[in-house]
Amino acid sequence: MTHAPRRPPGQTPTAAGAAGNPDRFHEAFSQFPGGAYVCAVSDAAGDVVAEMPVGVVPLALEAPRVLLVLHTGSPLTGLLAEQARCSISLLAQGQEDLVRRSAAGQVGGEGTWQHSPTGLPVVDGAACWVECEVTQTVVDGELTLVSANATDVGLAANAHPMLSYQGGYGAFLPGLLSVAPASGPEPARRVAELARGPIEALASELRVECGVFAYEDWHTVSVAVANHSPAARRTRLGYRIPVIPPLGIQFVGSPGSGVTEEEWLARLGTASQTEAALVREQLARVRERGWSLMLDGPLSVHDLDQLVSDYTNPEHTADDEAALLAAIRAMAPYHEPEELLDTELYDVISLSVPVRSPAGETLALLRVHELPRQASGYEVHSWISLLQEAAQSVEQRLADERLTLTTPPPT
Repeated sequence: MTHAPRRPPGQTPTAAGAAGNPDRFHEAFSQFPGGAYVCAVSDAAGDVVAEMPVGVVPLALEAPRVLLVLHTGSPLTGLLAEQARCSISLLAQGQEDLVRRSAAGQVGGEGTWQHSPTGLPVVDGAACWVECEVTQTVVDGELTLVSANATDVGLAANAHPMLSYQGGYGAFLPGLLSVAPASGPEPARRVAELARGPIEALASELRVECGVFAYEDWHTVSVAVANHSPAARRTRLGYRIPVIPPLGIQFVGSPGSGVTEEEWLARLGTASQTEAALVREQLARVRERGWSLMLDGPLSVHDLDQLVSDYTNPEHTADDEAALLAAIRAMAPYHEPEELLDTELYDVISLSVPVRSPAGETLALLRVHELPRQASGYEVHSWISLLQEAAQSVEQRLADERLTLTTPPPT
């Protein structure tokens, strides 16, 4: 007697399987966790050439080896063919900014590198690094597969590695897979953990980027990201955005943040009466509606992201800060529109709703980016409803845990 093989969970029989639906492969492959790596060499001029590889497979054989997958035709693959050696650094928790810059094609920078004993560049502060000698290279279309012997390693003390999982990056702690960095209040970190499923589901359904933003020292900080947008060229993980009107509006008046309305409005600086009145109106709308929205304005999404990216860099300059503050002021009228008409079309840059504790304190925000342009007001309202449902599911889990907020107010 023979039996048909058991079908894996979730698989449905079709004539062509999943071959005709690349999204199914993307969804399935995103379930495989991996490390966040940087592969690097130095060119003839001594400059570092680096990229985040498509994949790295360390093999703990009798003679340790590494399989490396790179983009064919990249500057790094050309140098590997010449030098036949490279370093691979496994990034550590807290190096989200390097991941974000790498996603934008800006790997490294001043202060990023140190050198291995044989002079190869390795990422400063990485969880570990490996020196490799290339033994074989195989070009397979747009990918280049590299086989290499591991010749030396370095390990950092008390450093947790960063992982890629479900389209986002985060830290692995024993017994916990977390997308939140070490900084930030404990309740916000717990929100990030509990929101993993809801933001992943929402990002997948809408084909957008969905993230968790926490309050920290007069900034909102991106502590978790799920990204399914086909248009996104970078992830916003680790972004730090100053709480200056109209930004941070959903934390105003929350006991957990300690951001009072008076202090928040004072950060407008030398604003005109018209600007101050607009911000007060926006605050009233957000409190009444329970959601916050920013529409397209005089600055492109790309330019805004670049300004925030430059400001988030710990080594940002006074000019970087001034440029971002000027942009915030220029975009202020495009926040919190007075109304959204179902039949009108809108270009929405971001949409946010709060996640509140059982006591009503704002613990974090769920925010979506990379939304389709020229969406009807009816469609925008449907996005708001979906985002609110995701926030409510997290709030229910928080209520079950009876989580309370203990973050001290800003100084």
